[in-house]
Amino acid sequence: MLTVQNIDTIRSHLETDLNQLINNIGPIQIGTNKQFPNGWGKAAKGRTVWRIIEEAINQNLEANCEKLLMESISASESEVSVYDTKVKYGDYDAYFNIKSAVYGGRTNKDDISKATGLKAFFDEDINKPLFICTFVLNFLENMTIEM
Repeated sequence: MLTVQNIDTIRSHLETDLNQLINNIGPIQIGTNKQFPNGWGKAAKGRTVWRIIEEAINQNLEANCEKLLMESISASESEVSVYDTKVKYGDYDAYFNIKSAVYGGRTNKDDISKATGLKAFFDEDINKPLFICTFVLNFLENMTIEM
């Protein structure tokens, strides 16, 4: 059974590991100014490039699992699951959902689109720790994204 202390320890490990991972990934080049002479345009809302960023995060998690002191990592088998990735830390599994936010952008605190999925997730096991991991995207003029 997980305790508040266990959950905080897992959260702390996850935060440290993901911050280290993002530093190792560095800026991601999406295009060039020649390819996009008018800059980001509507693509700077985040959703347009988010799937690429999520894939970079997941692939780097898998490639660096041992360096990050994770025993194992597995992506969700479903594209519509409430979690994106499951990580094993010692005796515990941690599930996390990757979200993006645009630096300086607006927030939407009323998003409950996954409520039914969340209920089903916790109906399976109320003790599964689910973490929402938000990466802030900064769209740079040279057509790269920093997290």
